[in-house]
Amino acid sequence: MIRRTLIDGRGQEHWLLIDQIEHARLAGEIARVWGAEPFAPPWPRDELIAAVFHHDDGWAAWDARPGIDPSNGQPREFTEMPIAESLVIWTKSIAAGESIGPLAAWVVSNHFCALLRRTNAWQATSIPPSPEAGTFLSEQQALQANWLEAWQRSDRAQNTPAAAERALEYLQFFDALSLWLCCGKRKEESASAPGGTRFRAGLSVDPARSIQAMATISPWPLTVEELPLTVDARTAAVRKYASREELAAAPGERLTLEWRFCPGVIDGDPARK
Repeated sequence: MIRRTLIDGRGQEHWLLIDQIEHARLAGEIARVWGAEPFAPPWPRDELIAAVFHHDDGWAAWDARPGIDPSNGQPREFTEMPIAESLVIWTKSIAAGESIGPLAAWVVSNHFCALLRRTNAWQATSIPPSPEAGTFLSEQQALQANWLEAWQRSDRAQNTPAAAERALEYLQFFDALSLWLCCGKRKEESASAPGGTRFRAGLSVDPARSIQAMATISPWPLTVEELPLTVDARTAAVRKYASREELAAAPGERLTLEWRFCPGVIDGDPARK
């Protein structure tokens, strides 16, 4: 789950809660139309794009009833999860990838292994290593070898380890681009797409409605003239919750966050080419 702050028309602060599955769907919608020159389109298209759409399917049960951090009473977002609970969720997401195909399983598994190696405190020198994390990595590495071999067997000329690595780069890239939109922490983004082509993106938020924004990208990477995007979210009052049950019962409203991707300049007001 993604947790961000929303100020309503009366100046009152609320939490805006976005399901991980919604974030993944947003990533998939961008992936589906990515690849106008000079940007390379995702490949292999069908299995990889399906993996992007479904790489967070394991979050469904958690997002329906998000847990609470007992230290502050806040709904936990994806960066604040206990490692044991993350591993359960990631394992379910990897199983969803396996139901799509061996490459999808391989990229989703590697995506979460990379997150585990990079972000979790179990690797900090002052904290004893987590046995669960080490077991997860060992098990996933064995499964990854099997999935990669199964994918390569269907076409060894095209389905190379390098092609699988590029597919993983695409999943991680679209995941990060969707998080940039959903988390709403930065107005500008500058990055390299898989293949090395650099781009810049900027957000212009509607001052009357903070849940609407224009996202301007240069150079234009999409195969459509513009792209409307939405995610469903819900609000919750900013206060200390005692349990996930109390949060689930708290009053709130359903909202739709809206963006419109279009080509244009980044500095100053977005403008169409």
